[in-house]
Amino acid sequence: MQTNEKSLYERIGGHEAVEASVTVFHRKIFADPVLSPFFETTNLPELNKKLVDHLSYLLGGPDEYHGKPLREAHKHLFLDENHFSAIIYNLSETLNELNVPPILINEFIQIISRTKADILNE
Repeated sequence: MQTNEKSLYERIGGHEAVEASVTVFHRKIFADPVLSPFFETTNLPELNKKLVDHLSYLLGGPDEYHGKPLREAHKHLFLDENHFSAIIYNLSETLNELNVPPILINEFIQIISRTKADILNE
């Protein structure tokens, strides 16, 4: 990325946009029968903060992620390809709902897809 090019974090609207996307995303995954069982005992405020920080970091923002590495955080969940597909689907739907332009949604999904091996412990 050239120094004069804005990060995806900046292009989607910064911290407020990431927070809004996490809020909508969590609403969607808690309603998704494929994903909701994984969140039954989740501390939502803690999860929100970690996800906002991690997404901000992945998208080129200034926030730092201080949580566990993705592989370690997800190893006990035994997620598979169907789960990851549901995550991507709900994330895409979230970004569509928030009127993020399709070109930015595609870039967002490409970045998140790079985490697949760690999330699925492949």
